[in-house]
Amino acid sequence: MNHLNNFLLWIFCFLSRFTHSLGYDDLSAGKNASQGPTYLAWRPQFYAAVNAVDRNNSSCMRTREIGSASPYRETWWMVDLGDIYSVFKIRILFKGYGEELVQRQRGRFAGFALYLSNSTNKDEGYMCYKDGPELPPLDFTTTCIGYGQYITFYNERLENYTYPEGYAYLSYTELCEVIVQGCKLAGVYGERCHKKCPGGCYGSKCNIITGVCPGCKPGWIGNYCQTRCDSGHYGEYCISKCSSKCISECSHVDGTCICSHGLRGSPHCTTECPSGFYGPNCGHICSQHSKLNDTCHRINGTCPRGCKDSFSGLRCDIPNQIYEKSNESSSTALMAALVMSGIFNVFCLVFIAALKRKQIAKILKGKSAGSQKYISRTEIHTNQLQADDIHNYQEIGESENKTHYSNLQLKTL
Repeated sequence: MNHLNNFLLWIFCFLSRFTHSLGYDDLSAGKNASQGPTYLAWRPQFYAAVNAVDRNNSSCMRTREIGSASPYRETWWMVDLGDIYSVFKIRILFKGYGEELVQRQRGRFAGFALYLSNSTNKDEGYMCYKDGPELPPLDFTTTCIGYGQYITFYNERLENYTYPEGYAYLSYTELCEVIVQGCKLAGVYGERCHKKCPGGCYGSKCNIITGVCPGCKPGWIGNYCQTRCDSGHYGEYCISKCSSKCISECSHVDGTCICSHGLRGSPHCTTECPSGFYGPNCGHICSQHSKLNDTCHRINGTCPRGCKDSFSGLRCDIPNQIYEKSNESSSTALMAALVMSGIFNVFCLVFIAALKRKQIAKILKGKSAGSQKYISRTEIHTNQLQADDIHNYQEIGESENKTHYSNLQLKTL
């Protein structure tokens, strides 16, 4: 029998190591393990807790005996998978001592329980299997469907308690291999861990066989969490009702909505608008033009004591047109005055420039006239001298002619 068990275990380990892609993953191989009460031996490693996950069925763990002739009443063994995984089933190979002792060994292991938990405290998890009243086989397999990080084997032999027939009242726990199968990838299911859990499953967790969600995300219901909450309801299991102060349909997930005028706050719309805000969901800002800078009414935004001079309206959000025109006229007049002032300044500058230019021209003209007058006088004087010379010359010539003519006349006579 032992040889057959060894052969079957070897085949299983071989297949799980090299063909695990065709089935569930081996989650417990080589992981950390602990146990109690510890068996006292001159070589403790022969009975160490890790022997149950070394994938060598010739080495087994062992704890102290429990029961009528022992000070101990409880025994346990635990493996830490290293993370929270989706678990499918657990296989246990109990130690055998030959065909003649099979019933004794089955009676020693009888009544055990298996726990799946997220902490080292098994009671914080759940019991996925409880043996009895039949005696377990030495090669035992059971489903243990759920999510967890720790697998705990637990057994007890209590005082003053009558156990079913075949149970040993002095029990030893000897586990040669504990093989935990499941999916290492998160959010998957199926025998090859290749199907994705429905999107509405809480924590992306689902049954490793069927894909049914153990719980839904808020806002969803159904086995596969694919149905939205009915209108007017929201949250986990869709049991919460939307607030009556909503003026829009609330979210099926968390109940948020647009609150009525003057209110805000999710999901019940019970908080009044803070100072400076008003309207649905307090989404509007009060006008900054209210008289004395008063805050507006939280529901409709009206200003309780009126508006500043430049604005009007119930919410002081309408510019005053008269004031605007007055300001516009004042601005126009100021602009016109500036323009006229500029034109006047330019005219003055041009006039002054022209006047200066005229004065300069007059001065230059006076200087030019003086020079001409001097030149004219010189010319007249020269001309007079020339005329006198010509006159004198003519007179001398004429006198000589006359004398010569007279002399001719006298000679003729």
